[in-house]
Amino acid sequence: MTIHIRDLTTYHEFTQVQSLHRTIWGLSEGLYPPMLNTAAHNGGVVLGAFDDDTMIGFSFAFLGRHPNGTLKLCSQTTGLLPTYRHQGLGERLKWEQFDRARKTGLQLITWTVDPLEAPNAILNFRKLGGLCHTYHVNLYGEHFSAFGEGMPADRLTVEWWLENPRVLRLRRGEATLPLTTSSPVANPARGNGFSRQITHLDLTLTTPTILLEIPVDIQALRRTNLPLARDWRLNTRQVLQTYFANSYQIRDAYSTWADTERRVFYVLKKEE
Repeated sequence: MTIHIRDLTTYHEFTQVQSLHRTIWGLSEGLYPPMLNTAAHNGGVVLGAFDDDTMIGFSFAFLGRHPNGTLKLCSQTTGLLPTYRHQGLGERLKWEQFDRARKTGLQLITWTVDPLEAPNAILNFRKLGGLCHTYHVNLYGEHFSAFGEGMPADRLTVEWWLENPRVLRLRRGEATLPLTTSSPVANPARGNGFSRQITHLDLTLTTPTILLEIPVDIQALRRTNLPLARDWRLNTRQVLQTYFANSYQIRDAYSTWADTERRVFYVLKKEE
């Protein structure tokens, strides 16, 4: 299987994105083709991923403005059909977006993500080198898509600074060193599988590095135990809001194995 990624420029391609968006997120409407067309021809980036001639993924970003007045790229949506996930294609789409933004002189791309989605945490912070210090409570409402039904649609804003030395090393393909840390965990948890639950929160830590555990598969947890999934949501919200207010930011994420089960953690550090 050879997947190629290219810029989308025609209205027919934008209607394909709309259809794909509906399918992936279980939405009734999907992205508005005239908006995609306008963005693509006015500084935005609309990419399609193709398996031969079939579009199987896309990424859509439009021009925005940072609070300091400089232009940035706002990456609104990146999606892949289920059978094409976990193959590195999401990362490829983001790096293609990176190259186009950097070529035009932009220095920042931002997007929002669900803080409990472990695969996205690893992608955004470990593989791409993003950072985050902004938390949004229920940004889209509890019925935004099939992925979040029954839960507040909390989001993080990821900042991807394109000239950051770490980001440039990652773009060159330089390996990220395995992360080993004995830093304290702000939300100690116990149990295994879908019964794993937070025992208490430690909101008074002052160490240079703090860890925050998130579920390995929030979608499966939401389907099997919605009350517990909501508990993870509310506790994670409290931890991140507290430490963001105390000048910490998410700088990394990693997965590890403990007691034969995978664990996923955010790495929070004091802002420099």
